[in-house]
Amino acid sequence: MFTRRKLTEERAETFLHLLENGNTITSICAALGIDTSTYRHYRLTHPEFAQQVDDIKKARELLVEDALYAAAMSGNVKAQIFWLCNRAPERWRSARVEEITGAGGGPLVQEVIQRVIVKRSTESSGGTEPSPA
Repeated sequence: MFTRRKLTEERAETFLHLLENGNTITSICAALGIDTSTYRHYRLTHPEFAQQVDDIKKARELLVEDALYAAAMSGNVKAQIFWLCNRAPERWRSARVEEITGAGGGPLVQEVIQRVIVKRSTESSGGTEPSPA
């Protein structure tokens, strides 16, 4: 049976090194033989470690941001659209027009319900349509 280990200071240093090299938290935990809940607990009880993890994640995020920008500048249209839609959403946004219909392209259920209500109101008023309110 596989026994989970504690996250010692030595393993924490290895954890940070592996994270800096692009590994995921889940894969690092598996490689070190610790559960992800052990990692989360260690983060809560070791604020300096938590700060180091956050700093590494931020640095990795900046690398991806730089790569996205480089792709956009090299002519990647999808990267350009993504960059502009997220950096200047007031000027660049995906405009979408959607038409919603009921089953088989028919009317929405709400319209069917409204017709039933009108029909029943007409029947209960002796055959005259109710006056609009």
